[in-house]
Amino acid sequence: YFHWSGGLAGFVLCVIAMFLTDLVFAPISFCIAIGLAYYIATKNVSTNWGTALDARAYVNALTSVLHLRTIRLHAKTFRPSYLVMTTEDLADAFTQDALGSYLYSLRKGRGCVFWGQILIGDPRTNMLKLRDRFQDTYRPLTKAVEGVVPKPDSFAPLEVLQARTYYDGCISLMQATGIGNLRPNTVVLPYLENWQKMLKEGKETEVADYVNTIAASQKMRFGTMIGRGLDRINWNAPTANKTIDVWWLLDDGGLTLLVPYIMSLDKFWIANTDDRRQCRVRLFFIFQGNQSLEKGAAQFSKEMKTIKELVKKFRFDWEIMNPTDHGLFMVRPERRDHNGEPIQ
Repeated sequence: YFHWSGGLAGFVLCVIAMFLTDLVFAPISFCIAIGLAYYIATKNVSTNWGTALDARAYVNALTSVLHLRTIRLHAKTFRPSYLVMTTEDLADAFTQDALGSYLYSLRKGRGCVFWGQILIGDPRTNMLKLRDRFQDTYRPLTKAVEGVVPKPDSFAPLEVLQARTYYDGCISLMQATGIGNLRPNTVVLPYLENWQKMLKEGKETEVADYVNTIAASQKMRFGTMIGRGLDRINWNAPTANKTIDVWWLLDDGGLTLLVPYIMSLDKFWIANTDDRRQCRVRLFFIFQGNQSLEKGAAQFSKEMKTIKELVKKFRFDWEIMNPTDHGLFMVRPERRDHNGEPIQ
């Protein structure tokens, strides 16, 4: 039980004991202490003496991670935890900052973010310089604002990895990132904007590495998110009269519904919509195969009823757009194998 008055009383008693012990050395000790304090303050010496609170925080964090061993994963308690995989060639600093701001807006999902920075090169060389370059093991997801203390959830653990190719680095990150049950389950990639230019320049290997990374994340049972156009969003000044439009593939799992819901909980996305109290989300659908609007809507009537019941069960207050309205649907081309047979 601590109170500032107890500390002050202890200080006064110590001073009295000093003067009662020796009237000569007590003031000399005070002068030396003041001189040392002034010297340290003027020299601005950066040091960390360590505290019992820091040690206690480390022990508490370690105990909590070990406690996750007894918790079994369940669909009802699933929360997306993100593993970002970037390189300096794939995304510039501005694009990476926008991607970090977007992931910070998903913090209401209570998932963690791991930021993977892949450096292309020989992994056996320059390891000392690599550690010196990335001394801070955390990356800020939002830009620091003067006079504002950063929130604990505005940082992501930084995983720096040097690999021969982007694909090799991503595979290593997907296998090794995390500790215990505290591991990512969703891979986040920036969109490869200049892939057509890279193909013309003879960089087919780099483009193939990017595509193979997406395929590998699917095989390793990761959810996959590809961020595009996030650098065109003004993260400091939300604009009203916007909507979050979701084009739902009927067979793509639950992230397409879960991520927009998490977005709708954040103040930034709420401020970007018509109603300042609630985020406006619209749900669109994609029909299978090359077919007309009337034929697609007729085949989709049963699925439409099931989806409405599903959205109602999840208690999503979303606008379900009617597929029979012109311009409110997208047709997905029918997929065929190398023999020309349709793929179910």
